[in-house]
Amino acid sequence: MNSDEAVGALRDALGRDVAVVAGVGRSGWAAGRYWPERTLHLDALGDVLPVASGLALGLGPAGRVISVEGDGSLLFGLAGLATLAGLRERLHGFTAVVLDNERYESGGNQPSRHFPLDWPALVGAFGLPLGQAHRPTEVAAALVAAAPVGVLRLVVRDEAALPAPTGTDNGREAVYAFRRMLELRYGVRPSVPARKF
Repeated sequence: MNSDEAVGALRDALGRDVAVVAGVGRSGWAAGRYWPERTLHLDALGDVLPVASGLALGLGPAGRVISVEGDGSLLFGLAGLATLAGLRERLHGFTAVVLDNERYESGGNQPSRHFPLDWPALVGAFGLPLGQAHRPTEVAAALVAAAPVGVLRLVVRDEAALPAPTGTDNGREAVYAFRRMLELRYGVRPSVPARKF
């Protein structure tokens, strides 16, 4: 399956009422395509899972939060799995979604690892459940396997070039759209920018 099919199947399984924190490149593009104005795009490898975990902790049972990032981004921020494991008793359902294409696509298609990665052992070392899917028809069951707080690995292969960012795929517009969604849906008031004197 490709990334678009994987995230489309994920949206079908989760529905539209979810807050999404997404990484750069194809993972952010796919998340923004299926959850427009509900996706916060982060342009930093390794920060997606910690930010999404904090958002889920802050929203509590009021909202469903997922993180969506590539395998390279997750590998840059493995400490996020320790944070997720430490918070799992305080979270009301959270899924860390990893689009695994075994490469840093946004960094020029370099390999994300030079050795086989045992995903069950890696995620299991943190005491977290893991769901894995290779086809769109497997996504819903894999999501259940990753519940209530865990990791969903979607194995993807993309042949088409990544579309150029438009609209809120990246940048300030995405932040404002996401803040509006938080305020309207969850009653979270927007932050007030700090003033310099």
